[in-house]
Amino acid sequence: MEEAQRTAINVLKSLDDSTFQMVVTQAFNVRTPEAQRAVSKRLAKRGSKYSKLGGGIGVSADRKPAECPTLPSQPCHSKAAAKSPFIYQGNLIPENDVLFFDVEKLTLKAPQGGKHQQRASSIAVVNRDRELVLWSFIHYNDHEICQTYPTLTGITREKLKIGQPLAIIQRFTNICFQNNILVGYDMDNDLKSLCVTADKKEDLSSYFVDENNQKYSLRDLCKHFFNDDTIQCGLHSAIQDARRTRDLYMKMKELEEEWPDFKKYPGFVKRSPKSVFVKDNNDICQCNSAKKQKRKGSNRKGNIYYCPD
Repeated sequence: MEEAQRTAINVLKSLDDSTFQMVVTQAFNVRTPEAQRAVSKRLAKRGSKYSKLGGGIGVSADRKPAECPTLPSQPCHSKAAAKSPFIYQGNLIPENDVLFFDVEKLTLKAPQGGKHQQRASSIAVVNRDRELVLWSFIHYNDHEICQTYPTLTGITREKLKIGQPLAIIQRFTNICFQNNILVGYDMDNDLKSLCVTADKKEDLSSYFVDENNQKYSLRDLCKHFFNDDTIQCGLHSAIQDARRTRDLYMKMKELEEEWPDFKKYPGFVKRSPKSVFVKDNNDICQCNSAKKQKRKGSNRKGNIYYCPD
């Protein structure tokens, strides 16, 4: 089965961009970009409405943030998009402009003699108008997966089974990113988890740092600038984070005009405590090799990103 998947992916990769987009969008869920447009337009319209009110999705008209849901809960973003395994709207890709993205991650089992690998489990790309250009769960074979973090992201092994293979997502990201500036928040690890690069990119976390040059979290910045308590409160969402990255980018441009002599945000942002959540089995590494490392008292820091040839 895996050999058949590799063969199919190699065939798709050999197609030109136009044919590739047509084949994948028509074959996957039998929905073309045009058919998906109505859904995404509705989602973007709803998102823009809340943006004008000064809050995020989940913020009411009187600008009072919704109460933080108890974990586990539904993510604070459009359920319609989150339930769809794949949305792609090539006609919404700008030219020589900016795109905003975010990913959620999982952990793959260590290859023989190696270490566990961080990979993207979902991706969201939005344009300047907050419209969803690309959204997908990312497929991995079940025996490759160690942790999916469902309590944190809501992503389960079942959802990953209906996602697009990483190689297909890489092709779509290349189409989206070319001739555009890619904007993210603390984005280097996100790009590594996708095994892609961006020729033109801007990481907002280099602007929003404290006096000790320590990055603020996206959650704290959204609370500070938009009075939005809902982001990353409950299940994390790549769609919500990508849209809030867009809002933060627009805010940064305003601040740069207001304080042109400052290379970094000169204000103070209050930090919030980390969320506490109850783990289930898919949040915890069950691999024997990891247990052995723990018994030896390993204190290795950082994540390992391994990309296949």
